[in-house]
Amino acid sequence: MARVDRSNNCRYYEKEMPEIGDVVMVKVTQVTDTAAYADLLEYNGMEGMLPFTELTRKGFIKSIAKFVKVGKLEVAQVLRVDKDKGYIDLSKKQVTAEERRQCEEMFAKSKVVHSIMVHGSLETEIPVTDIMTKVAWPLFKSHGHAFEALKLEVTHPGTVFGALDVPEELKSSLSKSIQHRLKVKPSRLRADVEVT
Repeated sequence: MARVDRSNNCRYYEKEMPEIGDVVMVKVTQVTDTAAYADLLEYNGMEGMLPFTELTRKGFIKSIAKFVKVGKLEVAQVLRVDKDKGYIDLSKKQVTAEERRQCEEMFAKSKVVHSIMVHGSLETEIPVTDIMTKVAWPLFKSHGHAFEALKLEVTHPGTVFGALDVPEELKSSLSKSIQHRLKVKPSRLRADVEVT
């Protein structure tokens, strides 16, 4: 029997590396005198570099540590990608406030999708990369974002997975996880009414 890869390491999106101009979520892992190094969270922890010249729009920087801290999440734009060597250069200063907001929102949704797929992988012993390939990545294509498709599955069970070639055991596991994680919470309203 083949050994199942139980690690939950898998990129969030179908493309293996980001492209120039993409805005990505990174976690700073190391700060030196000339640059900060960070893991691209949506791309399986691939390493990127933030040169000190790309940290802030302010002029001279005395200390990089003032602008980035190890362990902190940052939003960065991809400046250069060397696919052969796996080098990625990033910029924090090129990101606009709107791009930052959109990236944070996209990352939060993608993280939920990834977490649901990882849970399905742990329950069914199907490698998470296979689940992402069969379920999440096709849903990104068909619904704009897999999160939107999973929300639709909550309100209309069975509609999303119908077009996908997914084993019943995995469908069942994902459906339970989706219902639990994305269940619509009831809203409470309170109002004071004056009648004369």
